Amino acid sequence: MSKDNLLILVDKLDLIKVGSRYICRNNNLKNNKMAEFKQKPGFGSIFKNDYKTADNQPDYKGKILLKDGTEQQIALWIKEGANGKFFSAALSDVYVKPNNNNDSTKNEETDLPF
Repeated sequence: MSKDNLLILVDKLDLIKVGSRYICRNNNLKNNKMAEFKQKPGFGSIFKNDYKTADNQPDYKGKILLKDGTEQQIALWIKEGANGKFFSAALSDVYVKPNNNNDSTKNEETDLPF
């Protein structure tokens, strides 16, 4: 690696001292453009599922924006068939984490006759 390349590499990194160790951070992450990214209708993005632990979990997953503006999750599995490997795909509504603060249980506790 030439000195010019090394200087460019060092310029794009921050060294942060934590205790007796140094952490290297990429300067490009300071201005995270991915958070601002908006998908165009009819397009999507798919990424490798690094958290796959079972065969029923997808090999790849992501989100797509349908032409009507509806956002969907997409999951892909790599399958083996008579004609070779292929993708099996599934679309689903975007997962919304349920709220753990269930108001109905609070009302039941306060409505007890004793």
